[in-house]
Amino acid sequence: MRRWPAMGHACIEYAIGSAGLLAAGNTDAAWRAAASAEAVPLDQLGRAQAELLRARIAFTSGADDAASRLFHVAKRLAPLDVDLARDAYLDALGATMLVSATARCDPIEVARSALIARPAGTSRLTDLLLDGIARQLTEGLTAAAPTLCRAVTALVDDESSTRVGLAGGWLASHVAGLLLQHGLQRKLAHRHVRVVRGAGAVAVLPQILTQLVEIHLREGKLVVADGLMRELEAAGDTALSEATVEAAVLIAAYRGREEEGQRLMAQARIRRCASVWRFGAFDVEFADLLLNNGLGRYKDALRSGRRVLQHLEGAGQAPWVLPELVEAAARAGAADDAAAALRRLAESARMSGTAWALGLEARCRALLSSGSAAEQRYLEAVARLNGTSCRVDLARAHLLYGEWLRRAGRRVDARQHLRTAQDLFSDMGVEAFGERARRELRATGETVRKRVVETRDDLTPQEQEIARLARDGLSNPEIGGRLFLSRRTVEWHLRKIFVKLGITSRFSLCDALPASIDIEACADQAPNEQSMSDEVRRRPGEIRGDLSAQERQIARLARDGLSNPEIGARLFLSPRTVEWHLRKVFMKLDIRSRWQLSDALPSSDPELVPADSGLRQGRLLEIGSCAPHRVAV
Repeated sequence: MRRWPAMGHACIEYAIGSAGLLAAGNTDAAWRAAASAEAVPLDQLGRAQAELLRARIAFTSGADDAASRLFHVAKRLAPLDVDLARDAYLDALGATMLVSATARCDPIEVARSALIARPAGTSRLTDLLLDGIARQLTEGLTAAAPTLCRAVTALVDDESSTRVGLAGGWLASHVAGLLLQHGLQRKLAHRHVRVVRGAGAVAVLPQILTQLVEIHLREGKLVVADGLMRELEAAGDTALSEATVEAAVLIAAYRGREEEGQRLMAQARIRRCASVWRFGAFDVEFADLLLNNGLGRYKDALRSGRRVLQHLEGAGQAPWVLPELVEAAARAGAADDAAAALRRLAESARMSGTAWALGLEARCRALLSSGSAAEQRYLEAVARLNGTSCRVDLARAHLLYGEWLRRAGRRVDARQHLRTAQDLFSDMGVEAFGERARRELRATGETVRKRVVETRDDLTPQEQEIARLARDGLSNPEIGGRLFLSRRTVEWHLRKIFVKLGITSRFSLCDALPASIDIEACADQAPNEQSMSDEVRRRPGEIRGDLSAQERQIARLARDGLSNPEIGARLFLSPRTVEWHLRKVFMKLDIRSRWQLSDALPSSDPELVPADSGLRQGRLLEIGSCAPHRVAV
């Protein structure tokens, strides 16, 4: 009998080993590890642990009874090891969310049992998360929100907690989405992806990567979403093929490509019929809802929206889908559906309190309002969403407000918001909604040209220079240093270049760039961040004569070694104004750095003010983000 503790310890070791095998997607090896654990005499706890291993293997393999098996073993473990039992309850709840509803495991029953098994003085973050999810299922999201907020906030801040149930960080990130906490959801998803990649946990990668695709699409980062989809494709595992199709469906819906989207949706629905996984069904129906809204097919969108809600019954509905349903119902004349969806969204928005949530609520209330009340709601939506990273929702607010203004006969006012919406959609590559904005702009009497592949030669001079440097292998910081731009500004311009050229990465620039773009052509047209006008470009034979008196003073002082703040103090200018003037001087003199000023400016120029003789020889100077150079004296 004294051998039992040793056998129990051995089983625990097997459990740890099998968990790693499961994460890596090696279910066969995990089965063998579980069988080895059961081959030795085990006590009651040991047998329950072995059963838990088999239930987790069933979940990872996609068995339709995985949720019920996890629930059964959790109840069996409750009187033996409460912490292990609650881990199993969390796995069971994750399974009810991810596995088809045909699994015949009631999530509310699982939640009630988990709350009963709550230990006194709970301190683990996984217990806090479990309590929040269980309360959300039994008492509603409003009652559970404080607990859930504490859980996800703590998980973001606690770098030591890398495992939250078998479903991993997907659960925590999913909860942040329920709370309309976009920032927290992004942090949790990115963190869990890092953990999963580092561990090589192929089995849990699809859920979290698909979720990350949704987050980036919401922010208008379609190029980043494409990269994540290629990561799923590169894995080359059949277990990931469904997630790849679902990511492709979402990207096609955001881009507004009807033929591609419908084809991918048909493929995904066929896969759904032969699969027990549940989360993909929601993604497909949401993509159908979004695509139809973009195309203006509101009755079809409404039917898709109703199916979206059905797929999430019992699992906690994601409130961020409700604005799509409100718009579809409002435009399809289904006032009752629109009002019901708005009530649910308003409850979630008040609970969340984030600018994103309140902006979505204001946008939806505007759709169901009229007169000055509608306009106030639209203005509130634009103001709130403008402070978030959800650029697609911001563009949608401008579009709806512009549409409302045009229908109110205020065509001039409408143009401003419709033009903003069109520019945002074009920059992001959101084509269907962008076409809606273009149609509305044309209806106001404005001439609008669609930006497609035929307009790829319309890169601005600055975009041409950035594209050439990126094609030649320079990084964003290196391009910024060359052109006196910040890294973020370079990134923003590259996104616009990719949309104009119809490409998704730098590697395609060699084939996509027009042959006329070369270094000599761009050198004469390299504008700075303030987009200099033609009057400051180089005119052969008149280079030095183009400098104004102030520019000549600034050039002399820079040549003699003064820094931007020192020049500003001498001439009563701000350092940024000095920097801007120096950029113009460099353009006019056809030079790239301060040390070339000695050759470009003759020291005997009679118009120059006498130089300060107190400057030290060899002083280091800098302009903007350029590397420092020694002054040649």
